[in-house]
Amino acid sequence: MKKEIQENYLRLLFELENGKGVRNVDIARKLNVSKASVFEILRKLRKQDFIKFKKYGKIFLTRKGKIYGEKHFDRHFIIRDFVKKYLNLNHKEAINQADSLEHAFSDESFLKIKNLVRGIEILKPRYVG
Repeated sequence: MKKEIQENYLRLLFELENGKGVRNVDIARKLNVSKASVFEILRKLRKQDFIKFKKYGKIFLTRKGKIYGEKHFDRHFIIRDFVKKYLNLNHKEAINQADSLEHAFSDESFLKIKNLVRGIEILKPRYVG
């Protein structure tokens, strides 16, 4: 399974679960994919101990899944806010860009973006010459 797909599913599960569980059909609708496709990814996430579920039951994040889900949930929204603020994109464009960019940054680069968005750190340009 591609890393991006795993991260997107964990982010979505974190967003939807709220301790009540999520149904396969809710994920399929949100992602506009078939229930069979969702089930295949969920099986892989369960093998990696990110989620737990019983056949025809709701899906719950494990402790490990919650940690990863929250991390990618945070990354998505921080990067969305970054592109809105610094690239002056509208909300829909910012979401689309964040969907791609959240997977591209290293943890170190993401932390710098997060600090910049939250106003914690002012980046000083470095000129090479």
